[in-house]
Amino acid sequence: VWVTAAGERERGNKFNEALHALLSIYLEHADDVLMAMEQITGTAIPELLSASKEESSASWPTLHRQTFLVFYKVLMVELDKSA
Repeated sequence: VWVTAAGERERGNKFNEALHALLSIYLEHADDVLMAMEQITGTAIPELLSASKEESSASWPTLHRQTFLVFYKVLMVELDKSA
């Protein structure tokens, strides 16, 4: 999890843009894109759904309720590329 100098969780548009870029790069360079996507959708998202409102996924700490849309957008773009 990225935190500010004050120790608070990083938030905002710049954080979301950076997360979008990093996740896109990760999936672009994954040996098996669909397997990487399955790891996120099969493990990380269920962890998030069972976590409390302020917690994040245990296996993907950058995935929390505020960043779910970023993950969703990147996954849909990569899925479209794989089709």
